[in-house]
Amino acid sequence: GHTHVALRGNPEQGQFSVFCFNGSRLLGIESVNRPTDHIIGRRLIGNHVRITPQQVSDVNFDLKRHLERHTAVHT
Repeated sequence: GHTHVALRGNPEQGQFSVFCFNGSRLLGIESVNRPTDHIIGRRLIGNHVRITPQQVSDVNFDLKRHLERHTAVHT
């Protein structure tokens, strides 16, 4: 199970995601009206990309760029 969560977005506006962590490991994501967060969150988990609760909580932090940077194929 998870030990803590990080919130991204604004629940009062009905657009937010909750990222579930166990220590520093991202375990899961639940989203309401933020489909891009959800898709990228699942890809972060599937690719074992490290990300911090502080990063996911910052709506100005570019999740997609972070994912791309850590999953780029180096030739």
